[in-house]
Amino acid sequence: MPTPFDSESLDNLLANACRPIPAERRDAFVHAVTQALANGGELVGPGTMFRVVRSLQSQYFHAPNLNGASDDEPPHPRRIIGAKYR
Repeated sequence: MPTPFDSESLDNLLANACRPIPAERRDAFVHAVTQALANGGELVGPGTMFRVVRSLQSQYFHAPNLNGASDDEPPHPRRIIGAKYR
């Protein structure tokens, strides 16, 4: 039987999970997490919380393109394999 989260732990987890998400998407992310947890209808423990957050974070966070190319361009091959610059 899972150990339920207290509200302070839940608030801390959501605050940390929201950090990489752009500010304009955070409210939607928190709403999606709370809806997913409420729709489960079961006791929510740490494992369930982390699985829900992990799966939803990938929908709301998109890593920045650091290779300087547009999103249509493939990344530079040297950056893909991690070769050192000369």
